[in-house]
Parts: sequence; structure tokens; C-alpha cells
Amino acid sequence: MLQGYKDTCEICLAKESTQRRGITVRPIVHSELNARVQVDLIDMQTCPDGDYRFIMVLQDHLAKFIHLRALTRKEAAQVADAIVPIFLDFGAPSILQSDNGREFANAVINSMQEMWPELRVVHGELF
Repeated sequence: MLQGYKDTCEICLAKESTQRRGITVRPIVHSELNARVQVDLIDMQTCPDGDYRFIMVLQDHLAKFIHLRALTRKEAAQVADAIVPIFLDFGAPSILQSDNGREFANAVINSMQEMWPELRVVHGELF
């Protein structure tokens, strides 16, 4: 009896339809180490360590392993210079994700793609 009322009640039906809606979160899952990494910059200008004002964070999505590098400037060339030795030691990922803005990421990637043509860039947020 209650189910019959619930099926015809306009308020109940409206609540059900709004509850079913929502953001579908699909986790990024990879089965290989170093398939996807994310690069971000932390702004430390309020408390620099000498000339170092930024920290580059490079994180593997599968292992959550993090590489940190101190940078003096937030410039694409300096970020690329910091990433290259990491890629030489650990290998280049298939996907490099960045949320520092497309123009900045593209400037970094342009120099990186000369060395690794199969490298793709995905812009997004870290989970």
C-alpha cells in the first residue's frame, strides 16, 4: 500500500529523481607502474628557501610514488629540465597530467614530446 502511494506521490517522485542524479566519479585505474603521472607546482614564494620559490611534485597514479624538485622559477623550461632526469631514471609515462593551465603545460610538453613522441597530455584535477 505504501509503495503504491510512493509511486504516485509527486513529491516522492521528485525526490527520487534528484537523488539519482549526481556526479559520477570514475577513478583513474592503471595496471602498470608509470603509465600516468601528474605534475604540479607548489608556490612557496611566501617562505622561500634561498632562491628556491617553487616545489615541483611529480606523482605516479598507480603507486602514488612522488618525486619532489626545488625550482627557482615557474617556467616551463625549468620544469622540463627537472622532469627529464626523472624520466631518464624511471622511464617516460604514457600520460602526463597537469592542472597548472594548458599554456604552461603545453610549453613543458612541447620540449618533452621531442624526446617522447607517444607522450599524451591530460588536463584535470588530482583526486
